[in-house]
Amino acid sequence: MKKHWIRPRKGAQIPVDGNSLTQYLHERGVNCRYLGRLASLAVEEESADVQDETDLLSGKVQTLPRRRMPECWLELLECEMVARSAKHVLDEYLIENGGTAASQPSTTLASFLSALMSTSEESAADTENRLTQQGPDSDDSTPLTLFNGGGENAPVRGHAQVQADITKEVGIRFRYSLRLYNNQDTNDASRTSLLPLLRRVCQRSGIRLYAKNYNIGAKSLCSMNSSYPIAVSDIAAVVPIMKHAASDGREGFVPCNNGAAAANASLHVLLPDAKHAYDTATMLCNEKRFCSCCGF
Repeated sequence: MKKHWIRPRKGAQIPVDGNSLTQYLHERGVNCRYLGRLASLAVEEESADVQDETDLLSGKVQTLPRRRMPECWLELLECEMVARSAKHVLDEYLIENGGTAASQPSTTLASFLSALMSTSEESAADTENRLTQQGPDSDDSTPLTLFNGGGENAPVRGHAQVQADITKEVGIRFRYSLRLYNNQDTNDASRTSLLPLLRRVCQRSGIRLYAKNYNIGAKSLCSMNSSYPIAVSDIAAVVPIMKHAASDGREGFVPCNNGAAAANASLHVLLPDAKHAYDTATMLCNEKRFCSCCGF
């Protein structure tokens, strides 16, 4: 796989976040299950670029290659893998022990996000100093908390456990070992940015947070009583994430009906965008033509 294969073509828009990255890959016929493979290739290309610079400084070569692997590519790939893996890890936390943790979703979500957005855990002295400077939260409750139950059957994971579970999930789903995220012992860790990761995790999991200045990238507190830097009161809502191209014609969607089909009260009617893509693909397939944008 050459460098130019995974670089945007001339005139194409460069992905800037996880959503545009996913769309960029899908337009070229690449499934997101290959994010780990793409990241491995990016690591190899970055290593080759570093070696080229070393050879230039040592006098072994006189010129450098015209094109280099952009560092943002590996950062985007790893951020997307961590966000997708975090969604599955969070689902496991909520359904374990018969769904005990789901009885207090806000507590589980706040502690999970706090652990994910930190580099280590607070000690008792750190928590006391922080509360002395900032003052304890006046209201750390939310309607998402149904009742005070769970106890030992609904454990709250700390930073180390959450990071270990996500790293394991990335290895299982993408066959890749994280180099930037969850690897604070290397210089590559300085390339990570937790704010885009927080945004992408919320998008993938349907979590809505209140807009505020969160102190991410510091130490965290994860417990059943409170969490930091993301508290229970910071969670506005949790919405379902639906992936389909059908509609029943009710609020939120505009169904696409054609001809006699408009008279049928079908519960699965293709949406306009989905119908356009389906019709175009069917026409190209029947004509034995290929799509110029993705090669299929």
